[in-house]
Amino acid sequence: MLEQKRWRDLDPWLLLLPVGLSVFGVIVIRSATDIPGAGLAPEVWAHAVASAIGMALLLVVALIDYRWWRSFWWLGYLAAIALLVVVVVSGETRYGAQRWVSVAGIPFQPSEFVKLACIIALARVLADHRRDGRHLRGFALSIILLLPLLLLIYQQPDLATALVLVAIWLGMTYVAGVPLWILAASLFAPVVAWPLIWRFLKDYMRQRIMTFLAPDSDPLGAGYNMIQARISIGAGGWWGRGLGEGTQTQLNFLRVRHTDFIFAVVGEELGFLGSVGVLAAYAWLVLRCLAAIGSTHDVFGRLLATGVATMILFEVFVNVGMNVGLVPVAGIPLPFLSYGRSALLANFLALGLVQSVRLYGHSRRYDHPPAMQMPLAARLRRAAQPASRMTSAPPR
Repeated sequence: MLEQKRWRDLDPWLLLLPVGLSVFGVIVIRSATDIPGAGLAPEVWAHAVASAIGMALLLVVALIDYRWWRSFWWLGYLAAIALLVVVVVSGETRYGAQRWVSVAGIPFQPSEFVKLACIIALARVLADHRRDGRHLRGFALSIILLLPLLLLIYQQPDLATALVLVAIWLGMTYVAGVPLWILAASLFAPVVAWPLIWRFLKDYMRQRIMTFLAPDSDPLGAGYNMIQARISIGAGGWWGRGLGEGTQTQLNFLRVRHTDFIFAVVGEELGFLGSVGVLAAYAWLVLRCLAAIGSTHDVFGRLLATGVATMILFEVFVNVGMNVGLVPVAGIPLPFLSYGRSALLANFLALGLVQSVRLYGHSRRYDHPPAMQMPLAARLRRAAQPASRMTSAPPR
């Protein structure tokens, strides 16, 4: 059983925010899929049930000492590789991509759970090579772990998940203390190699990039969703048209509105202020993950929380960006709001890892003032401090 002190270490915001966002997601999905006289759409029930299951999984993972995953990281990594191979060999094809497998007749997307396995594996490798000038070795090993996942995901094809994994890798290597010049070179290398990369991109990937650069060139085809999303957000004004009253949504001008473009539904029906409220909730969620980073001296725990924070931040940035036309359409769902059971459950599990860091990162080996008792400026400095400057003890 958890000690009473550890229960106090549990961050209530890391419970309230995902629950609140997922409940809000049920409301918005209901509005986006509403057909008069037809009752609730199956997506509404599925999102509600998955949210309840996800909350239970969050609590279960939070009660498991996160350092247990340090010893068995390779099991999760091998399982991730195996699942991706199954998808490539015999996965189900939907919307032109082979990304799903079915268990007991229920389809799920393994690549969403691969993100968690990747975070745990990278945390172990980078934490083990943080000292004695071994950053380069840890950096190289992290690339070796990342590449097989990227190659298998590319075969589906699933550019969105591949981009998320790269973002996670960059965030974790930075916090692990990898020199900035190495990370800068890693970012600059794809720019130099872009002509070669372009040749190997799938046709739909090239089309999305070209559509982003000139959406009006094909307003009824490839550019349709991006144009309609911007119209929806602009039509909402300051206060929005009201839930269930958005013309773009209710008249089916906005497609895939309950998944990739659910933020456009929020913008049209709840307006600018409603959109800002949603973004504020995500900002606070990421900050609570950063507080978990600063709540422990254990490098492995810090890196786990870093990976989760980076994942959520990147997914929100790309999803909102493609809704407002700032980035190409990438097919990344909005965490906890967009319909998608696999992504929803994976996000709840990820926050369970962060809660576990909050609960078990305060052992006597890592004893220091809890992050909530520190001034805000000090918490942010601690969260931003490279892990290589921190001391760590081996897991119990």
